[in-house]
Amino acid sequence: MGIEPHAEMRKKAVHKALDHPYAAPIEYREGLAHQTGLPNGCADLVTAAQSFHRMEPTSTLGEIARILRPGGLFAAYDDEWPPTLHWELDRLAQEVGSCFVELVRERGLAHSLKLWSKDRHLDRMRESAHFRFTREVLLHHIEQGDTARFLR
Repeated sequence: MGIEPHAEMRKKAVHKALDHPYAAPIEYREGLAHQTGLPNGCADLVTAAQSFHRMEPTSTLGEIARILRPGGLFAAYDDEWPPTLHWELDRLAQEVGSCFVELVRERGLAHSLKLWSKDRHLDRMRESAHFRFTREVLLHHIEQGDTARFLR
């Protein structure tokens, strides 16, 4: 079950699922992370892929705890983007991201862009007291490719 508030994103997810051999049973519904509309204890696994930083943590973690079955698992995962290639490029990418957020604020668009720091995800999960065990796992992977693959 995929919960997504934006119609265009749901449409893209449905389209991508058609081409994926394991995605056939996925259903996508309109909803919000903190108001899924799902019944209590209905999920063995809840994931937030590249998205938890856009969700209000307190209400979202409460909703996740509500829909998880006893012994269920919540996994929030992100990748670093752009990929870390060199410390100077990484710092530059962070500066560009900060400039983007500042421009959004300057132009009065901040009401539509609310982000929570990824650095505090694990702390927020622990502080919520909804989960008996929390852990952060970092995975490192290198893929080879040319510019065309990188930009795809």
